[in-house]
Amino acid sequence: MTTRSPTRQKVERVRRLLERNAMSKALPSHVLPPSAATRDFSNPRFPEPRRRRYPSDLTDRQWARISPLLPADASVGRRRKQPLREVLDALNYRWETGCAWRMLPHDFPAWGTVYSYYRRWKQRGVMHLIRAAVVGKPPRRR
Repeated sequence: MTTRSPTRQKVERVRRLLERNAMSKALPSHVLPPSAATRDFSNPRFPEPRRRRYPSDLTDRQWARISPLLPADASVGRRRKQPLREVLDALNYRWETGCAWRMLPHDFPAWGTVYSYYRRWKQRGVMHLIRAAVVGKPPRRR
């Protein structure tokens, strides 16, 4: 048994209803929204980013330097819903623009999510290392 996307199920249901009422010519066989046909559902937990890229987004090289610094997933509790790279892109956007937390663009994770990661990482001292890796300078001693 194969699972079908909700959009495909709706289209097939409409097609069956139209055929039952002898109106099968009203709906072409290739009807699917373009976004549903091009999406990659290989990793449903973290699908491909659907947002536009910003100049402040991390490069692959920066991400390679930062990802080992991030705390690992907790072995218990709720699973992570947002990819950490998206959270870091939002933090980098905020550093570059100086905008308020609530003014983060809507294509980033929710501002509350980004802020909670920022606050947690700052308390643990991870934020200082992340910022140094993004800027490319060693962290200053306080």
